[in-house]
Amino acid sequence: MISKHFFLNLINVILLSFSVISTDSFKFENSILNNSNYVVLGLLMLFFALSFVYEKSSINDFLFMVVLIILSLTISFNSKSTKMLFLVIYILSARSLTVNQALFDLFLSKIFVILITFGLFLSGHLMDLNNNEVGRHSFGFGQPNILGATVFVFEIILITHLTVNKKNSFLELLLSTLIQIPMLFFLIESGSSSSIICLGLFLIVLISRKIISKERVLTFLENMIIVGVPTISLFLLNNEVDVNGSLLFNANTLLTNRLHLSFVFFKEYGFKIWGQEINYNFNLSQVNTYAFLDNAYIELLVHYGVVAFLLVIGYHLIIRSKALKYNFDYIIPLILTLSIYGFVEQGYDQFWINPIFGMSSLIFLKKAKI
Repeated sequence: MISKHFFLNLINVILLSFSVISTDSFKFENSILNNSNYVVLGLLMLFFALSFVYEKSSINDFLFMVVLIILSLTISFNSKSTKMLFLVIYILSARSLTVNQALFDLFLSKIFVILITFGLFLSGHLMDLNNNEVGRHSFGFGQPNILGATVFVFEIILITHLTVNKKNSFLELLLSTLIQIPMLFFLIESGSSSSIICLGLFLIVLISRKIISKERVLTFLENMIIVGVPTISLFLLNNEVDVNGSLLFNANTLLTNRLHLSFVFFKEYGFKIWGQEINYNFNLSQVNTYAFLDNAYIELLVHYGVVAFLLVIGYHLIIRSKALKYNFDYIIPLILTLSIYGFVEQGYDQFWINPIFGMSSLIFLKKAKI
């Protein structure tokens, strides 16, 4: 028998899957992929419309949604980017999902994306883009880091499921073990050090939350991570990053020039309340310098503005609080790890990477869904 949420989940899985696909890696013209932004918008609007069918909303909820959409439209107009608009629409649509459905849908989308993308790569339809870095592979994904991020999210959701479900069958454990062979291969071949390190940090956070029993200590440490990581990102916007031999210079080398690029964008653009249009350069050559903001917090401030920055961080703080209130504390390691991940990658503020954006039911419902 088909679940009453089947079509909602189906659209969500398709939306999450399609959001990962990059037009850059296709060898041939494709009218659908060449208009991928419109396809994602269409799927988002369908997802949003279905959410009203599956979930009744009060007048207060409706007014709250209108305010958020107006804010995101203002940000999109100033930044000349639809990213924040799409993110807000996704969060509002996901209010009709349960927490476990949000995790499962994202997990399922990662399986589909990996199978389809790698299959198209093997058949010669997709290219192996490596950003001119020897030893790194994308196997059909838009870039190696996207492959790394996809595997990273797959792994943390799988580990979350295995740790929460106390009655894992032998078959589940066997399949989960066997699937590590190709997944770890993809992760290592992607050369995405940020995804590899954050996967290790996720395991450390899981273990630490079991060791530390005092709730006040946990609350303090967890809030410090969610708020502290973006705060540290701001403090590191310092010209010391370009002083040879300085502590920040050495840290920048370790972080593959991320601190320098954050400082360059900050000096050139500064921060605006509602965001601004900025120019990225992905092509490294003798005449062009690679210019991209990997730090999601600096990207939010420079590109999308102070309002977007506060909204995204505030959202994570509220979800953490609601997770504790409704006994969903098993998602807290996800929140903390992705907050750290935001220091080195933009995936923190992308709904197809960060599963927390699919858990807005914790905010909208008086009694959160399981």
